[in-house]
Amino acid sequence: MPESTERIAIYAREKEIHNSESFHQARAVELAGVYENNPLMKAVNEAYLSQPGILAGKKVLDYGCGSGEWTMQFLERGADNVVSIDLSDYLVEQLRDAFKASGYDHRATAMTMNAEHLTFSDNTFDVVLGSGILHHLNLDAALLEVRRVLREGGKAVFMEPLGVNPLLNLYRNRTPHLRSPDERPLTSADIATIEKYFRITARKSFFLTSMAAYLFRMVIKNQFLFEKTQSLLHTTDKFLMRLFPPLHNLCWYTVIELEKPLQA
Repeated sequence: MPESTERIAIYAREKEIHNSESFHQARAVELAGVYENNPLMKAVNEAYLSQPGILAGKKVLDYGCGSGEWTMQFLERGADNVVSIDLSDYLVEQLRDAFKASGYDHRATAMTMNAEHLTFSDNTFDVVLGSGILHHLNLDAALLEVRRVLREGGKAVFMEPLGVNPLLNLYRNRTPHLRSPDERPLTSADIATIEKYFRITARKSFFLTSMAAYLFRMVIKNQFLFEKTQSLLHTTDKFLMRLFPPLHNLCWYTVIELEKPLQA
């Protein structure tokens, strides 16, 4: 089916922004206080990477690879072969250079590609992993393509921001320069859309009440109190979400493991 004029325009805008070195540099500087030296953010990343046995000996698609930091970790954790795609020529070229410098160029490939229109054959990959990519895309188009290129019984894992919490959305509205104009964090309806195409086998979400710990980092500027409060509140968050699972959708980040159903 031909792409709509709107989707073509959105893709062009996203490509222009993510080809901008200044955008990536400015964003990295401003978000350093949010992501760096953050134990819970490390836990989010580990939840994304630590699916038991999911990578060893597998052919993996890094779906929306960005700078390629995840690609390197997939290779270090035993992936047999990784193909990384992104719409940014600038980031893909950097990643190719990184593959050569690290000696991974025989096991890894970086390609510029539209994530809604993959050029791979059906049933190509054992695993598809994506960090912060789905919320940039037409979800139905993207999920159809991910399901198509996954082998039967294959796994997909996505780490995505959520857009239900009104306090988070207030922050986002005040900082539009930190993201592209066409991206939008996932909603409860988007999670339901994901379930149309895949079976959700596991889900972990992060930063519900624990977001309040940022008061100690950003205002009081006390790292010790930040970490201790964050740990305590994260324990509370896990208890609350076990008690009332819909609270997952009020978190900042969610990590979702999916499985492609076997054909009858």
